[in-house]
Amino acid sequence: MDIGDVTVETFQGREGESFSIQFADATLELTLADVTAAPEKWGRSEQRAPFSILFDGPLEHVLPQRIWPVDHAELGRLDLFLVPLGPEGEAMRYQAVFS
Repeated sequence: MDIGDVTVETFQGREGESFSIQFADATLELTLADVTAAPEKWGRSEQRAPFSILFDGPLEHVLPQRIWPVDHAELGRLDLFLVPLGPEGEAMRYQAVFS
């Protein structure tokens, strides 16, 4: 899926679903934890209204902030700029923001 076509509706209802990042010798599993549409006062681009998504991943392998190829069974591959927010309970929390 082209990242320009992604909207909040792409992810709404997918909370709890698995996303993955493939490495040469391992796969890191992420779980979609939250989808949040930005308030209308933040405006909207020509393509979409701003929103953010949160993922939970394992604590023992923390990804650095950068663009990662994230795979989903139905959505395919999305190149997402993930920012590690820190531990949240038993998981490492990551955020991707779309504007």
